[in-house]
Amino acid sequence: MRRIGLVVALAVSLTDASCAVKAPPIGQQSPQTLDDQLIVPGDRIGRLRLASNLRDINQRFGASLSRGPGLWPGTTLHTWDSIGLWIVADNTTGNILWISVDLSGSGVWSQHVTREGLRLGASEAAVLAALGPPPRTETSPSAKSFYYDQHGIRFTFPTEGPRSGTVSALRVVWRVAPAGDTLIVPGERISGVKLGMPIGQAVTDLGGGYSRVQLPDGVDGYLWPSRGLRVRSAFGSVTSVGAVPGDFDHAGLRYLTAEGLGLGSNAAQVTAIFGEPSERSPTNSGEVWFYRSRGIIFGLTRQSRVSLMEIFAMAADNQTVPQTEAPK
Repeated sequence: MRRIGLVVALAVSLTDASCAVKAPPIGQQSPQTLDDQLIVPGDRIGRLRLASNLRDINQRFGASLSRGPGLWPGTTLHTWDSIGLWIVADNTTGNILWISVDLSGSGVWSQHVTREGLRLGASEAAVLAALGPPPRTETSPSAKSFYYDQHGIRFTFPTEGPRSGTVSALRVVWRVAPAGDTLIVPGERISGVKLGMPIGQAVTDLGGGYSRVQLPDGVDGYLWPSRGLRVRSAFGSVTSVGAVPGDFDHAGLRYLTAEGLGLGSNAAQVTAIFGEPSERSPTNSGEVWFYRSRGIIFGLTRQSRVSLMEIFAMAADNQTVPQTEAPK
């Protein structure tokens, strides 16, 4: 069967619900050794670790086939078709953003299993029994995927053919978790990332699973999809921090101002707190509202919903601020 599409999440399965192993909840599991065949959500599939590097994986399995851009700016999808392995990695650093394995290869991953007994080939009912209803479900004409991003794992089930209703692919992803108090303070910080802090410290605090791109004028852009944050830096210091949506399920992770404004708020709520913007700039997906003297930008969709909140150093209303585009 043709491999399930990229935008529908991949996943883990279980051969028999009755053989599930009693274990601590996902997210509290401790790795054993990297020689085992253990799947640790948010961490690894056997020896394949999210915290590793594309270079290391190429050395182990040989050169990958580049399939084109990944889901995020500055990333590429790499595959090893003969063993059913897919990885999205950052082009600059080689950082791994997610690892996916499936049944299309030579059965390399068929014995890899979570502590609950979940492995490729498990039934949908077994996954639900082990993990409960998924916080997010994505569907396509031929498959559906369960996202358990707070745990760091996803499962994909074909909806037709002989494997219908069983896990055909699994993906280990970085866990969705806050890094700090999730408070947005205009002109100062978002959560634990403060304006002016060394970018190296921000990278250390936010951890792995990020992409990095070089922007004009010597600016570096960083994106943590699992954190829902993007950071820009110049001359080694953080110059702006943005709360952004993304492919990850951010249920339970929402960055808010002290007044309760966050992604998904409406335009009327923004003006009720901040007044009219000093400038409005149209974009492909809506418009951006600038509040330079307050040190914050709001990206709004055509439906007048907030799709981006980015903070920067407070400036006079006639000064320039970081160029931005509201996410589509």
